[in-house]
Amino acid sequence: MNLRMVRPPTEAEVTLLWAAARLRSDPDEVAGATHDADVPYVLEAAERQRVAPLVLRSLGEAGLEVDPASDAVRRARLWEAHAHLALPAAAAATLEPLNAAGLKPLVLKGLALVERYPALGLRPMDDIDVLLPRPLAHTAIRVLRRSGWHRAVHRGVDPGYDLIFRHDDVPGVPLELHYELARWQERPKGLDARRLWAGRIPIEVLGRPAWGLRPELELLTLIAHAAKRFHLFNRLLWAVDFTVVASTPTFDWDAFARLARGAHCRIAAAVGLRLARRLGADVPDDVLTLPPILARAGAVDTLLDPARPFSVRAVRQRRIAYVLIDDAAGKLRLAAGDLMRPPSGQPRSKVAGLIVRTLNRSASRLARAGLGRSGARPGA
Repeated sequence: MNLRMVRPPTEAEVTLLWAAARLRSDPDEVAGATHDADVPYVLEAAERQRVAPLVLRSLGEAGLEVDPASDAVRRARLWEAHAHLALPAAAAATLEPLNAAGLKPLVLKGLALVERYPALGLRPMDDIDVLLPRPLAHTAIRVLRRSGWHRAVHRGVDPGYDLIFRHDDVPGVPLELHYELARWQERPKGLDARRLWAGRIPIEVLGRPAWGLRPELELLTLIAHAAKRFHLFNRLLWAVDFTVVASTPTFDWDAFARLARGAHCRIAAAVGLRLARRLGADVPDDVLTLPPILARAGAVDTLLDPARPFSVRAVRQRRIAYVLIDDAAGKLRLAAGDLMRPPSGQPRSKVAGLIVRTLNRSASRLARAGLGRSGARPGA
């Protein structure tokens, strides 16, 4: 860990990161923020948040020269080469055999977004993700193996909702074959594999026919992924993704609000879209509103702190994962999952005690907040 990242950022450095991570930055705003900012320090944060290619592009447009031999520039060039060479090859190796078998794979996350960024290479990707419902996944495994993909193991704990594959012809680009997007205890209502599959639409990805989601459902799916307990919006790149999808010319905010309400994801949506608005997304106020009692309690302030991307530690507060779920049934489902499969192998008794303390603290905090009078300001 670079010790430069230990100190808190200055106001200018926070401003620079958020201004330069935009899809379309303001050169004057970026140039002004650089005067009082340690630019290499900002680039370190940008790299960890996967937005360094965007930040370097904005700095260049603002007329600021960055050492071409720096780590940030070198890695940005690698991401560009990766996007032009490795990703198309991996997409072809995945989509062609699956399409030929009539499986019509649903592409997810980065693979569905990469060409909607202003240029290839601006959206770093560690892997590619496709989804097929569990009954079709068994057929997909056979198809992929015949076409040169071979099974690999997860780094760390198997999440239990996808399979990893690697291909000798596209080293460095693993394939995640999802049969769900999340474990049952973290899966919002209406965002299971079968329902996403039913809502897919034909698209093209890197010159190959594929299937995607209409933008309103795609945005909610991305937000739900970022809101999962082990993510908690801890990557700035995801907020840029929200901005990309929200900027779709035909985007229907009323339809999105209905989807978020039906999936009990209104709190998570408000958090994710507040971050997207900070990056320039044109988001209506009504989808940014947090429940007043929740806002007064400051329950999600950590997630919305503009300086958070500079932190070297991801937020791991289990309490926040419960707060991001709208309904009591969803909170109980998450608690049941924690008890059935304790995180990090902890004893169930310890996890149960932690859940009780978390819920008691949250209830007490919300009760105290209920005595206040002010509500939440959209976009605050």
